[in-house]
Amino acid sequence: MTMKQNILIAILLGCGIQMMQAQTSAKDTALQRMMILEKEYNPTIEKASKINTLPEVKEPQATQAKIEYSNYSTPVSLKPEPSQVDAAQYFKDLGSSNNRGYLRAGVSTFVDIDGDAGYQILNSKSDDLSVWLTHRSSSGKVKSLQTNEKMEHKLNDNTGAFRYSHSFEESKLFADAKYTYSCFNYYNGGLSNAESFPTQTNNIFDANLGSLLKDILVFDLFLGLNYTHFGQKESLLPGIKGPEENRLKVDFDVFMGFDNDKLIGIAGFLRSDFYSVPDTASYFYKDCGDLALNPYFKMEGDNWKMRLGAFTHLLFNQTKKIFFTPDIELSFRPHESGLLYLTAKGEVADNSNSKIFYENRYILPLARVLDSYTQFDGTAGFKTSLSRVFDADFYAGYKIIKQEHFYRPDSVPGLGSDIWGAFSPDYYNTQVFKLGTNLRYQYGKMFDLSLRAVYYNWEVDAPGKKAWNKPDFTSDLTAGFQIQTIPLRFDLAYHLETGRKSFLKNNIVNMENINDVNFTGTYSFNNSFSVFAGVNNLLAQKYDIWYGCPAEGIRFMGGLSLKF
Repeated sequence: MTMKQNILIAILLGCGIQMMQAQTSAKDTALQRMMILEKEYNPTIEKASKINTLPEVKEPQATQAKIEYSNYSTPVSLKPEPSQVDAAQYFKDLGSSNNRGYLRAGVSTFVDIDGDAGYQILNSKSDDLSVWLTHRSSSGKVKSLQTNEKMEHKLNDNTGAFRYSHSFEESKLFADAKYTYSCFNYYNGGLSNAESFPTQTNNIFDANLGSLLKDILVFDLFLGLNYTHFGQKESLLPGIKGPEENRLKVDFDVFMGFDNDKLIGIAGFLRSDFYSVPDTASYFYKDCGDLALNPYFKMEGDNWKMRLGAFTHLLFNQTKKIFFTPDIELSFRPHESGLLYLTAKGEVADNSNSKIFYENRYILPLARVLDSYTQFDGTAGFKTSLSRVFDADFYAGYKIIKQEHFYRPDSVPGLGSDIWGAFSPDYYNTQVFKLGTNLRYQYGKMFDLSLRAVYYNWEVDAPGKKAWNKPDFTSDLTAGFQIQTIPLRFDLAYHLETGRKSFLKNNIVNMENINDVNFTGTYSFNNSFSVFAGVNNLLAQKYDIWYGCPAEGIRFMGGLSLKF
């Protein structure tokens, strides 16, 4: 019996009916700095439901810092991607004004070119239709920290997307799609002649369709479907094309509330990955799947909430055949300004090619990253809001992961073992402890300050090996100041990472700390038009994003933003 037949049987037996849900697209960490520090849009079906979530301490409404960055040289912990701005947030900011569209463009001295444009075609109580385009490109020379030679770095990402929703009397329909064309070169410091190395081209299509159905018998039901295609032109082997991936995910959530304070439900999904690869990569690329069921129970009181559940994963053509994880959330509010919370989670990480591209585009194309298994991911913390201008979050966490992947520089086929120009995954069973805080202060519309700091202690089960490229401490500090007499705002962002290590030719190498300071000034002529100018890497620090992939030096950027 084939694997595809096994998956079909599992659907019929495990689900009874085909139930579909759109998945949240992964964030993509190619070596790329976002043009603006905004949560990017990843096409996803909103999971609109009345399911309760953990309560949050109300945060002051800070004006978001418009920090301008160059495209590609982003610290890994920021998880950059071929970035798009948050189109949904742009449309939300338009509010009830007559504006329906936005345009934002910027350019830097490194020849980073960033552009965003979108238009809200429909915006009524029943229908919402939006379309948008994004462009990110870089072209310039960077200097290797290992060889001191200058290397050409090129990157060009273009995305077009749309999103539509329609509300019926007792249901809602969602649909969205995104197409990304990404072109870049491998520029790792081990290459003797990076310009002769092939340029890589990726094509990514992601589409979602889903619906929320209310009061179906005694239940509410969410159904959805996601399809993703990932195609890569180059395999880095002469005469052999790169891999293709077709990915399908169906998902469901059936739930019912009772007694006014309780809810019971069962959620689940089926993910299937299908590959077309050359015979040389057939060992790494096998069609695989994950069928997950998640029964859960929720209950809440006047000042507390809880969710008790668990996941059961049935895995096809993967390292494990069955995998169990907890799904627990508890919160207690001893006072209106404080919240105690505890979570215990787990997952089978989806490391399909379409996901990994957004994490590290420079991985060897034929070295597929295997899924990892988080047995336990627990966090305990305390949130407080001492006043309307200050809030804080203090937390500690512990995670156990089987088969976690870490990237190390690797030799490129055909160029010899001494030439390393891309990355391959190493797999270790891993335990990590973290201790962190998030602080935020805002003084009216004039001043806002935020700090995120996290300490990590990584442990892997391989003697003499480390958690490659993972920091033991990371911190982000942002500050914004709005001059009250004129419409001029200044924003400052500082990112720090320490303790990163890599592995090259059987040697552990220490990586330079990341000390990245960025400064931006924005002048608003009116509510619709503004211009900005800024400096990236203000301290002109030299460091690698991945080992051998240097960040750019000090650069200047300027641009404009328009709502129409």
